[in-house]
Amino acid sequence: MSLKWFLPVLFFISQNAVAKEFIPSEAPPFSCKPQLNRFLSKIFKDSPAWQRVVDANSETKVFRASARTGEWHELRLSAKKTPLVVSLSSQKTVEHSWNIACQPRTKNLPALALFQKEGQAEPFTDENLHDILKSGKKGVFYIWSPNMTYSVTEFRRFRDVAKKRGLEFIPLLDHQASMASAAAASQKVGVDFTGRKLASVDLYMRNATLHFPTVFVFANGKIHERRIVGVMTSEGFDQALTEWLRELQ
Repeated sequence: MSLKWFLPVLFFISQNAVAKEFIPSEAPPFSCKPQLNRFLSKIFKDSPAWQRVVDANSETKVFRASARTGEWHELRLSAKKTPLVVSLSSQKTVEHSWNIACQPRTKNLPALALFQKEGQAEPFTDENLHDILKSGKKGVFYIWSPNMTYSVTEFRRFRDVAKKRGLEFIPLLDHQASMASAAAASQKVGVDFTGRKLASVDLYMRNATLHFPTVFVFANGKIHERRIVGVMTSEGFDQALTEWLRELQ
């Protein structure tokens, strides 16, 4: 191979690597784009699967993406401000920003604390989530609250459909609910509640607590990007399981 031919190939590869896009396609015009793209390229191996979430205000679009189980990054973009990235895990929260000269700044914030021990309550952490996904099991996370009637009355419906299909059914209690109210609600509808409370930042960042119940389907080391919010018929849930489990293969 001649040097004359080799150098252009190196240049092409180098340019291609730099040009890889890590910023959401829906991003508004904003400053410091090259700096942000370079920063994100150090976090994500490939272009992130950004999720659009509720905007911070009329001028700022907000996106979220996960780099790995338990590690999420929230990106806030505005035409009038420099970018802001908030990196969250159960251990730490770090705010990354850029000044008007596009120089980076870092600020450490308190970690997102979801779990406070109450009686016999046991936390369901990102470590627990990682272990379940790594096991290759297929199943359902049922996030519920004794303060939301339908998440109590429909508990058995979701459980029975999942069990009928041979899936793991993992109920997780709203991290803000009391164990006493959870025990009383469980007794009324005749279900066995093991007492595990949501302490997973990963599931929280997937909007597990915006409404109850919220149901996630997992298989082959992955959680389906869609979730069930509220209640549905047994037939509807069974159909959703069929489609989502196929997509997770």
